[in-house]
Amino acid sequence: MVYNRMDQGWGTVALIPLEDILKETRDGVRNILGIAGASLLLALGMVLLISGYFNGRIRSLAAQTAKIQSGDFKGRIQIRGNDEIEQLSRTVNNMTERLEGLVQELYHKELSRRDAELYALQSQINPHFLYNTLSAIASLAIRRGDAQISSLIDHLSSFYRISLNKGMKYILIRNELEITRHYIAVQHMRFGDQFQEVYELDEELYPYKTLKLILQPFVENAVNHAMGTESGVLHIFIRLYRRQDVICFEVEDDGPGMSEDKVRYLEADRPEAGFGIRSVDERIRLAYGEDFGVRIKSAQGKGTKVMVTIPV
Repeated sequence: MVYNRMDQGWGTVALIPLEDILKETRDGVRNILGIAGASLLLALGMVLLISGYFNGRIRSLAAQTAKIQSGDFKGRIQIRGNDEIEQLSRTVNNMTERLEGLVQELYHKELSRRDAELYALQSQINPHFLYNTLSAIASLAIRRGDAQISSLIDHLSSFYRISLNKGMKYILIRNELEITRHYIAVQHMRFGDQFQEVYELDEELYPYKTLKLILQPFVENAVNHAMGTESGVLHIFIRLYRRQDVICFEVEDDGPGMSEDKVRYLEADRPEAGFGIRSVDERIRLAYGEDFGVRIKSAQGKGTKVMVTIPV
């Protein structure tokens, strides 16, 4: 019941059945529940739609990472959009390309390493026979009283014995220098006093290990290519020193030197540029990394310097 008094003295009384009020309330409740139910269904549908959309993108990303894990670097994720998953997909694609490049680079390096090891193995077959033959010749020379030939054969035998190193590619720096000394002794018997060697060596580095035969090839180059000029006796400087965490070998001569074009040609990664230089540089880079290897400095009329670097 609703009561209301007017200004004229009249009053009004309104009687509204409770059932009518409850009916409107029930209708409002039903409307609210209907709207809520429809909103819930719509929200659920949107959740399922969005979830399926992102699940598909994530499954594509997971499938590509699984391929990468199995070693397949050919596929790429094709996801469009401007969200975090698209950015992550682009990053995975970039990573896949980078991994593919690194695998190819590692593959080629492994092939080069195996080729170098195969060549080294093939090179050791004949020296084994030669070493035994030289020993027999030395014994024969001693029995016949020819000391000079015996000394020559002894140096050659020692050279091959140390350089073979039972097939192992690493030797002590002390032994690497000993190989070089034996080679120089043999060359003196051939060329006499046409060249002189000067050693500047840090003996504290003798116990460290190095790849074998990284010094002798450059002494050989100096003897074969820098000697016989009008400058007279050739001087060959053989140095060993440490520069922070790097061990440096140097072979320097005061011969005629080379032009810049000739130096670039020798440093080129081509077989015709000279197997000795290329082989030493390649073996060092394969063993120790691209920061190490062979560097050549030369100028016409001022001699040549070769630096070989390896890590401590």
